[in-house]
Amino acid sequence: MRKNKKTANAVNILHRRCIEEQLERKYSIQEERVNAQVAQLIYDLQKNAGLSQKQLTDLLVIFYSL
Repeated sequence: MRKNKKTANAVNILHRRCIEEQLERKYSIQEERVNAQVAQLIYDLQKNAGLSQKQLTDLLVIFYSL
């Protein structure tokens, strides 16, 4: 049995070559995933509340000035 199994999946190849053993990159990618999830959550909440981006900003300014 081979130690390193070859793959034809480009994403797996790039991950193995560029990320797998570089902890700083791993953490950076994880941080960006979390940031994207938070941004999506804020966007969804804004749209569900029927607020424009300006209205949301105005509410946040008021909230943080309290």
